[in-house]
Amino acid sequence: MIQSGHRIGYRSRYLVLLVVSALLPVSLRLRAQEANREWLNKVRIGAYGLGPNNAEQIVQQARASGVYGIEVDNDIPGRYESLWRPDEKLEAIRRVAAAAHRANNKAFVYIAGFECISAHAESPHTLAKEHPEWLQRKLSGEAAVFDTTAAFWIAKGEEDAWVSPYAEDWRKLYMERIRQIAATGIDGIYVDIPYWMTHFTGWENSWASFDDSTVEAFRKNTGLDARKDIKLGDAADPGFRAWVDFRIQTITDFLAELRRHT
Repeated sequence: MIQSGHRIGYRSRYLVLLVVSALLPVSLRLRAQEANREWLNKVRIGAYGLGPNNAEQIVQQARASGVYGIEVDNDIPGRYESLWRPDEKLEAIRRVAAAAHRANNKAFVYIAGFECISAHAESPHTLAKEHPEWLQRKLSGEAAVFDTTAAFWIAKGEEDAWVSPYAEDWRKLYMERIRQIAATGIDGIYVDIPYWMTHFTGWENSWASFDDSTVEAFRKNTGLDARKDIKLGDAADPGFRAWVDFRIQTITDFLAELRRHT
């Protein structure tokens, strides 16, 4: 299947507020030849699950309901299988972009930021099993890997992994997928959840991530060892303040890099 539909109902309840804001600082304008962004001020957003053969149906439904600004759920980098094999989903994005443009509409596509779900947690071919070095971690070393009990959008039998933006091989692959998505003709990318893992139960006070690649990046940036030289949660500690600033700048830089790859 192309679509990843388990979030559609949840997101649609607050999509108008979330996506209008996301389209400006977070989503990526992909058609560089079209300098006029006035359409962003006129969107009436609807969300649709994009499958391999329903592009025309989506556009017809959007037209019938007065939607201008079609959000499609077709998450390439947020699904481990399509992170490696994106062709089927890319073709679906091409189709919906073309169909939207024939109808004088706009379309943009949802993708995940640092979260990546593997369809079969029991398989040896999951992100966490094949690339444990990519994972975000607590100070204790515990990896940010979850199952269906952690969040409603994680289906039974799936593995939910959260990746460090400093995992170099993952980041190169992610940016390549961004370039491929941009080349489909889609009008924008809605980037969701570029988060450090602090929001699932048991991780709220973790101030993650303390994986090797993130700790090394912090050392190069500040000269400090994140595992030894900061007092987590202590706002009076200069090391902790540096850690907070570093985490914010990391996500800012990640989103800026996304723009450069489109």
